[in-house]
Amino acid sequence: MKGIRRCLLMASILLAAAPAWSFDFFGLFGSDDADLERLLASAPAETAWFTAGHSDLDSYRFVQGDPLYQGTPFNANQGPLEELYGLAEGSPGMSLLVRMYEDFMVQMSTQVDLPSYYGIEVGDYYAFYLDGLMPVVRMVVSDPQTFVQRWEEAANDLEATAKTRQIAGLTVQQWRLTPVQDDNQINLALSLDGDIATLTLINEFDSDERLAQRFGRANADESLLDSDTWDSLGKEYDFDTLMRGYVSLAEVSKALLHPHTSLMGRDLQALMPSQMADLNASISANCADEWQGLAQSVPRLVYGIEDVDVSADRIVQSLRFILEMNNQNVTTELAKLPGSLPAYSADASDKIFAVAAGIDLNALSPVITALWTEFSNARFTCPELVEMQTALRNGLNPSFAGMINGVLPGFKGLGMAAFNLEPDPQSPTGLSGSALVSASADDPVNLANTLRASAAAFYPIPQIPTNGDPVAVPMPFWPQPIYLAIKGSHLVAYTGEAAAQAADDLTDEPLNRNGTLAGAINMPRFGDAMIDAMPYFELPIQGDCEASYLSMLAFSDLPVEYTYRETYTERGWEAVMNGKIEKVASEDYQIEPGQYQTSVLGGDCQWYPDGTETLSADGSGHYVQIDEQQQCELYTLDYQWRQNGNQLLQDSESGQSRDRCGQSLSSVEVEDYQCTILGMSEDGFYCLYDAGLDTEMLMYYRR
Repeated sequence: MKGIRRCLLMASILLAAAPAWSFDFFGLFGSDDADLERLLASAPAETAWFTAGHSDLDSYRFVQGDPLYQGTPFNANQGPLEELYGLAEGSPGMSLLVRMYEDFMVQMSTQVDLPSYYGIEVGDYYAFYLDGLMPVVRMVVSDPQTFVQRWEEAANDLEATAKTRQIAGLTVQQWRLTPVQDDNQINLALSLDGDIATLTLINEFDSDERLAQRFGRANADESLLDSDTWDSLGKEYDFDTLMRGYVSLAEVSKALLHPHTSLMGRDLQALMPSQMADLNASISANCADEWQGLAQSVPRLVYGIEDVDVSADRIVQSLRFILEMNNQNVTTELAKLPGSLPAYSADASDKIFAVAAGIDLNALSPVITALWTEFSNARFTCPELVEMQTALRNGLNPSFAGMINGVLPGFKGLGMAAFNLEPDPQSPTGLSGSALVSASADDPVNLANTLRASAAAFYPIPQIPTNGDPVAVPMPFWPQPIYLAIKGSHLVAYTGEAAAQAADDLTDEPLNRNGTLAGAINMPRFGDAMIDAMPYFELPIQGDCEASYLSMLAFSDLPVEYTYRETYTERGWEAVMNGKIEKVASEDYQIEPGQYQTSVLGGDCQWYPDGTETLSADGSGHYVQIDEQQQCELYTLDYQWRQNGNQLLQDSESGQSRDRCGQSLSSVEVEDYQCTILGMSEDGFYCLYDAGLDTEMLMYYRR
């Protein structure tokens, strides 16, 4: 049984992510409404998970033209891929999915025309959904022969021979997904019906009618096309055709509580009979009905892309999530809670990160009282729900929220931002930075007085002027001064110039009701800050240290900014995530010829001097390693170098070596080297050597 759950989980993830969403992100899919209708006609309207959409050619060209993606190698021996193959051991079907994912990553790294390589044309929809418990991916392919060829090549590499069967007159290839020792058999299946490819799972309990529908040879009795789901997501929520979808909490609960009425429920009963029997035996009929009624009040988590703006130098994308709530009394009350979110929490361009939480404390007590009353007055006969209701009546006193407002009168929100973090030899910690904390309220003077009164017994805080002037807080053990000030409707604490400017900007910023939570992160700034702070972290194990450096370097190379905001509205809980990807100029990612001092990351997470390397403009290179006393050359290497994307290639010509000073240099056999360029900056760059050496080695080249 564990094998079934493992296979379903992994296959669902790979089915959804690798063939469809990965392609969609890089623009392999486009749009044709007639094609989408063909895909949705066989998709059951009661599906618990649905996503469909397309991308555009501009997005694909943007990514393919970015220097960061040019020549990026894919290491087939990297940890995540090895772990996936480990999970897939004993399962030809799962191994095939992993092999296709590996091939996709390899082809991305070689800059092939991905759509043509897989037989897909930009301009075609995809659809992913659950048919009962079985995940289904359907897509239009422009070159069916090439599409099938890629799967056959992957299967041949694994020596995974497919079994063929006929389903409603259609030839289907299948590979066993569950291990042989499992009682139930689930297979990965692939078919081509004209120009539509279907990748799905089939199990031994599937009827001929279910299989005909799953492979598009028959329409569903009540399909997503019939229910007008796609169009309603666009009309009701203004989602773009780029991507729309939902997860149905109501359908999942129905599958668990009333399995005989649900495709997913019947699949669960067939594949996990004892577990479902135990679950249903433990829930009475009236409890199942009442729990289902609660689930119906929060029926779906819907999501979709609102907009994508592609220009020559950036992609900006907005993705919205909405947890639908059908109880108007509840949504009306929750919509009163959002508080004030500072503007700096919605802008990642000038900082490392920012977070903010907003809540109107004036509304908190009335809202909790209303919700408490709503649930307390609901009529339940289910013992478990009656017990919960009684415990709520007896154990929750809504007046506690009023007490909080009494301590923090008129409180509207709290925010924090970190603007920079960098090495500082004058600082006792070796680091300095700039950060801001702000609290918003109807009257921030009351907050200031509460802060001073609360801290008086531990640490005296000076009187804070009400005219906006800052006052320094004496902090003898803190490496740089901290200031407190009242800026308009905000009480602020800050350190550093960037934070001081952000604090001043709050002076004219009015209170708002923009949400309950917000955040922003600038990936390059975050990576750079963590790299600067790494020498002060205790990471004694080399594997952890190198992995941490590589992760932070990956962030610093990723020209991406994210912002996030959530709130409550009359529709329910809503969240919006915006992402911006900047294109890196080719000249900004080119190695400058010159002389570099090299250092090597040691096993104790310290950097050790290694030598001097000269990269000449004519393509010649020279490396010299000096002994510890800096008295003589122990090793020299002459080579020809070139850069291919983010790869530094070194074709060695001759080398000389000796064990110690006083000996003569002797010619030695040389090898070619290759490293991946990381963390390019004006001062130099990092390079991860993974070719020509026994083990990976991270080096830093400083100009």
